[in-house]
Amino acid sequence: MVLLAGVISFTSCGDDDDATYTAPAQLSLKSADAFYEAAGGTGSIVVNSSETITATSNVEWLTVSVSGNTVNLTVAANDKLEGRSTNVVLKTASASKEVNISQRGIIYGIPEGDAGDNTFTLDDAENAKIVIPVAQTAGMTVTSQAEWLTASFNSETSAIEIVAASNDEEEARTGLVAIETGSIKENLTIVQKAMVFKLEKTSLSVANAGGIESVTIEHSKPVTVESTADWFKCNFNDKSGVLAISVDENKTLARQGTITLKSGNSTKTISVIQYDPASLADQIVGDYYFTYYKDKELKAFAATLTEDALQIPALNWSIPVTIDKEKLTVSVKSGCFVGTYSSYFAYLLFIDNTGEYWTATSTDAVASATLGLEDLGEGTLTLMGDFTGTFGDDFKFGSFYFGAFSEQTLDTSKLAGKLLQMSSPGLLKVPAEPEAAPKKIKRAMVEKIGNVPSSLKRFK
Repeated sequence: MVLLAGVISFTSCGDDDDATYTAPAQLSLKSADAFYEAAGGTGSIVVNSSETITATSNVEWLTVSVSGNTVNLTVAANDKLEGRSTNVVLKTASASKEVNISQRGIIYGIPEGDAGDNTFTLDDAENAKIVIPVAQTAGMTVTSQAEWLTASFNSETSAIEIVAASNDEEEARTGLVAIETGSIKENLTIVQKAMVFKLEKTSLSVANAGGIESVTIEHSKPVTVESTADWFKCNFNDKSGVLAISVDENKTLARQGTITLKSGNSTKTISVIQYDPASLADQIVGDYYFTYYKDKELKAFAATLTEDALQIPALNWSIPVTIDKEKLTVSVKSGCFVGTYSSYFAYLLFIDNTGEYWTATSTDAVASATLGLEDLGEGTLTLMGDFTGTFGDDFKFGSFYFGAFSEQTLDTSKLAGKLLQMSSPGLLKVPAEPEAAPKKIKRAMVEKIGNVPSSLKRFK
């Protein structure tokens, strides 16, 4: 018997089948300074990598540099309110990563002014001051745009300090203060109140008996008081604001004085007039200047007013008048006979203010002068009034026309012409001291009326 033996053999892999697997290189963050304040600064990004690293930034405010596995960061200051951010791109030969870097904006805030805007108000006093707190992180420059304002920034308290000079005017004033922080520029409007200087009244009427009068004065600045008269004395109480005026008894027709008050750059006056209204009625009659205009030049006759006539001695005329002592009026009617001149009879007629219409033979038209006190200066007062009135179809009175009639009758057929025409006539009583009369009146005095009658003008 024959035995057959089998043989089993094993085959192994060759050398290539013995190679090992290698994983890709890793790029990971170890640490990163990713957030910066508005002031900027430096920081770094540290990575884990076995390969060479590159880093890039695509904004100007962030610069980068690489040292081994460290990326150095330099962040510029941010001068804007808005924050900002960007990505730093890290790369190796086999990997890449982005790291976000952000920066805060500056802080700036200012409280609202008086009107909900940037307007702030100061009073009128010397060195009036306002302190405005400011929230800020970038520092601040402050500049006044007005000579009367000084402005500065107090970095210790983070506040704007504004100081004003005294406002000595009765009007408020406005100035600007420029502020700048970071990239922000704006103006503050500063309003300084007007100084206070108000008089309760600007004139006083005092009876002849005299006495003590008072005027309240509102003021925010010192007040000085001066007077031009020796018949009253002034005493001002600065705390109460009351000006007391002690007035002596008056034994003349009337008198006037002036109190001058000064505060800051303002000057005000109070006129003090002393008289009794009832006494004026008793003073109506007397010597007057009978004033008028001729060719726009002031003229005047010396005249005497009696209870029933205005007499002009230079012409030997007497104009009938009616005096109302309650109303202090002197009234004249048209068509009245006033006297003679040469061989003519003089009648008083009225002409309107246009010089075209007249009263002719009417005796119903009335012109009246209402007398009131007139200040002649230096405390001298006298009575004065201008003649006014209307006639016909509401024609406004303008002139007295003294016509030359050939007979003593108011008949226009007998009118030969004009003796005298007085435009805008009036009465000014001669003061107790005649030298106090206005110089222009003295220069205007008329003694005669020249060659008359003049040619006859036809009126409507």
